[in-house]
Amino acid sequence: MNANMKIGSDVVGLLVNAHSTSSFRGERYYFQGDLCQMCAAQKVANSLGIKTDIEGGIPFVMSQEDFDRVKEYLISNQVEGWWH
Repeated sequence: MNANMKIGSDVVGLLVNAHSTSSFRGERYYFQGDLCQMCAAQKVANSLGIKTDIEGGIPFVMSQEDFDRVKEYLISNQVEGWWH
């Protein structure tokens, strides 16, 4: 049995930032789910031109409107882990 485990670079990015603090001081809307789901949400946000930041290894956006745009995209496009 091959015991090698592969972790995507995006997930590694969240793990590396597990103890980080953001300089952003406003409202925060954190993505939830497992590490892969949070990475997928962050990728979608970035592809939509929405600024994201990470605190404690968890990505977030700075407005409810941006959070809702990302969530709608994830569900509408049946991104793995989000649409069911």
